[in-house]
Amino acid sequence: MRKKLKDLIYFMLAIVIFYGLLFFFGYTCPIKALTGVSCPGCGMTRAYISIFKLNPRLAFYYHPLFPLPALIFLMYLFEDRIPQRVKKIGIILVIGLFFLVYIVRMIDPEDNIVVFRPKDSIIYMVYKEINGVVRKR
Repeated sequence: MRKKLKDLIYFMLAIVIFYGLLFFFGYTCPIKALTGVSCPGCGMTRAYISIFKLNPRLAFYYHPLFPLPALIFLMYLFEDRIPQRVKKIGIILVIGLFFLVYIVRMIDPEDNIVVFRPKDSIIYMVYKEINGVVRKR
């Protein structure tokens, strides 16, 4: 269990450093920056910031499944004690919930957390730049 906890701490530290670099360069989500489309986890960071500021209502607005990563963390720590079947059902349930929430939020025109803006993506900007260079020749 000690090695697991140590590995998890290193992993989380790497994620914090990675996201810190992204924020430094002006990006909040690597998937949204590249594609212009929000990922199923969009709003999760803002939800945790809101809960740390003791604003659960805003946290649930940003991402209604924000408590799940904490539960997954606990399951990871005690995975030896959890039956294999329960783990499999849990994984399927969590993935299903994330995609259900994602689809509902993507369909909702009032939701500005999950967005579909491919023309704001890095990939599209690079494509337009390359296309412009090719047409000039």
